Amino acid sequence: MRKFLLPIINLVNVILVSIAFGLSANTAVVDGNEVAKGNYYQMVWGAAEKPNMLGIIGFFLFIVAALLTLICFLPLKGRKFLALLTGVAYVGTGALVLMTLKGWNYYIFEPEMTGSLIAMAVLIFCAGALSLVMGVIELSAKKEK
Repeated sequence: MRKFLLPIINLVNVILVSIAFGLSANTAVVDGNEVAKGNYYQMVWGAAEKPNMLGIIGFFLFIVAALLTLICFLPLKGRKFLALLTGVAYVGTGALVLMTLKGWNYYIFEPEMTGSLIAMAVLIFCAGALSLVMGVIELSAKKEK
């Protein structure tokens, strides 16, 4: 059962992460007058004068977590710990995505997150939860002879 279930969970993770990457190109922040001020990539990479360090760390953590998800497809001995690490990386990425707006109060009048950025964070949290479930399933599996 485990050998059938784990690749399906990992495939669902890949689909969720693919959708999240696509959502990051939509408008992520609007000002108080409901005028679009940029997408996630513009928030991270310099639509403001100071670099957004939380956004940069979250962006690279998202890429690392996506690569770890692809590595989890391989039948490695340490896949149980790799799946747990992937889940923790996704949960951290989701938190950093939500905190990317911090520091934009100086550049945008009353910045507000759009539904696209919130949906991106929720998809990343879901991928993290599924990776953690995958790691728990791997840890609880009995040795097969």
